[in-house]
Amino acid sequence: MRAEDVLAGEGFYPMQTNQDWIHVFVRDASPYLYCVVIYDEPDRHQMRAEGTAGFEEGIRKHFQEHAGTTPTLLRILQQEAAPDPSWLQSGYTWWLRTTDQQLLIPEGGLTSFLGLEKAFAAAKNAATRDEAAISAAGPAYSYGTADRSRIRSGTGIRQGVRKLPLVTIVLIALNILIYVGVEMFADSATYTDRINALALYWPAVFRAGEYYRVLTSMFLHAGPSHLFNNMLVLYAVGERLEAVAGRWRYLLIYILGGIGAGFVSMAFHSYIGEMTMSIGASGAVFAVVGGMLALFVIYRGRIFGMTARRMVMFVFFSLYGGFVNAGTDNVAHIGGVIVGFLITLILMIGKSRGQKKVSAGGR
Repeated sequence: MRAEDVLAGEGFYPMQTNQDWIHVFVRDASPYLYCVVIYDEPDRHQMRAEGTAGFEEGIRKHFQEHAGTTPTLLRILQQEAAPDPSWLQSGYTWWLRTTDQQLLIPEGGLTSFLGLEKAFAAAKNAATRDEAAISAAGPAYSYGTADRSRIRSGTGIRQGVRKLPLVTIVLIALNILIYVGVEMFADSATYTDRINALALYWPAVFRAGEYYRVLTSMFLHAGPSHLFNNMLVLYAVGERLEAVAGRWRYLLIYILGGIGAGFVSMAFHSYIGEMTMSIGASGAVFAVVGGMLALFVIYRGRIFGMTARRMVMFVFFSLYGGFVNAGTDNVAHIGGVIVGFLITLILMIGKSRGQKKVSAGGR
């Protein structure tokens, strides 16, 4: 387990530094900004706490100038031996002991930081997020004879509350409510008429100007399995994308990606002269998949802890499911991935400016 992988999995994105043993990760939780600085084996590099003051101050000034806010900072010392006591005087330093992957937090120091303490505990316990796997408190630990400050295990500290994927939950709830509403309040005589009046149908949009269909079709589903499959994929990928991109960017990716996928589908079927009528959130869902692919490219895989091969295989199998099922609008799926990818690149330009190279200060 590496601290970098845990942070990437929790929605932190990396900045570049000019030292390969110093890693800086940032997470935007508007209106607040959070920054974690990881020092690999600082003792081996003869680095003491006082030597990092200039570097960390540079990080604060960088974000104050470019983002208009000063980040809340956390240090993580990633090493085998107990750190020099001077590191713990700041109150915002954690120690990840590499011998047993145990997160150790000084008593009286910062005990919660966006729920990272839970994430480290979960990673230590076979990378599971099951609360039962991280609920057992670890033993108190004291290190060194020069400093008898008690340290508590990361599994035994006060647990932080992880930020809920609010937009993802609202979108899923909205899709479910609309489906239930249509099923409950439309009898067999009017059900088909209502679906036909709101579905994506290029002659109605391009010739009759019924552009509302592009949006309404995104919230209709043909049956329970159709709804369940779309919502399952949405939660699986949407939770991660929302945490990294932020709620408003994520919502734009979903809505604009779904609309874009609809227009790609209509343009294609209009070109080949096929009178296809379609419904479902899959265009928007695949836009979210495309957004995740874009973040993987932007942050070179460090956001998701995936290799390029695993990421490509994930997208491939997501699309493959549509091709093996008859009646699926695969053009909308492909269009969603492409449009979501491009929208995410555009929306993340401003945010990725925070990745400008930061120079480490002297020792």
